[in-house]
Amino acid sequence: MTDLDSAEARIGAALSAHAGTSGHPFRRAAHAFEAWDGAAWQGGLIARLGTDWMLVETLAVDAAARGRGVGRRLMAQAEALARACGMTGIWLDTFTFQAPGFYRAQGFAEVGRIADYPLGQARVFFEKRLHPDPRRLIAGDPALPQVLDLIRAAFAPMEGRIDPPSSVHRLTLGTLTADARIGEVWALGDPVAACMILTPREDALYLGKLAVATERLGQGLARRLVDLSCHRAFIHSLPVVELQTRVELTENHATFAALGFTEVARSAHPGYPRPTSVTYRRPAA
Repeated sequence: MTDLDSAEARIGAALSAHAGTSGHPFRRAAHAFEAWDGAAWQGGLIARLGTDWMLVETLAVDAAARGRGVGRRLMAQAEALARACGMTGIWLDTFTFQAPGFYRAQGFAEVGRIADYPLGQARVFFEKRLHPDPRRLIAGDPALPQVLDLIRAAFAPMEGRIDPPSSVHRLTLGTLTADARIGEVWALGDPVAACMILTPREDALYLGKLAVATERLGQGLARRLVDLSCHRAFIHSLPVVELQTRVELTENHATFAALGFTEVARSAHPGYPRPTSVTYRRPAA
C-alpha cells in the first residue's frame, strides 16, 4: 500500500516543479492564530499564504466563546497579515449549514458554490480583494515604465561616485519585465513613488533597485517596502532578506542600518583588488 505522506510529497513536488516552470511556483507558508481567555482556549484560525492570495483554511470558535467577537477578531488578524504580505486577496470556503453570513459581514463576496455538497446543502466559496499598496506588478503592467524611470532617476546621482558603474545602465523595460516574471517587482503609489525588485535565491530573498522619488523622501516609503520584503521572504520560506550597496555610498550604509539590516560581508567586483560592495541582511518577518 502506498504511504500517504510519501505520495503527497511526490505529487506535490511534481505539481510545484511544473508550476515553477510557468513562472507561478506554489507557495503555502502557514500561519496559525489563536484566541485565549486566560487558560481557556476560545478559538483559532489557520491561514496559508500563497504568492498572491491567502487561504483561510480553518476557522473554529469554541462553543462557550461564541457571540463574543472571537471569530471576527481572528479574521481581522488574518487580514492584517495578508495586507502586510502584499496579498491580492483572501479566499475561503464554507458550507451553507455553517456561517456564510458571518463571512459576508466581514466583507467577503460569494464567487461560487457546489450544490448538494453535502446532500441538501452547498459548499460556498468566498473572496475578499484587498487592493494592496504597495502592489506587485506583473509583465505588461502599465506601471512598469514608471518604475523604470523612477529607478533611473534615483540612481543617477551615483554616476561618477561609484566604481564600477551601476548595473542600472543595463536595466531596460525588457529586463524589468523579465524581473516581473522570474521575481517580483513592487510599486507603491499611483503614480509610482517607490519601488523595489525581489529575487528569490537559494538562501535569501534579494532586494534590489530600491528607489524612492525625490519629492517623497523622508515619508517612510522605503521602510514600508523593506518591511514588505521581510514578509515576502517568509512566504518564500527564506530566512533573510539580502541587499548590497556600494562602499562609497556611506549614506546608504546608515539608512540600511536604521532599517534593521546588519552588514555581513564585503566583496569586490571582478578585476578590482579592493572591496566595492557591502552586503546587508535582515531576518524574515
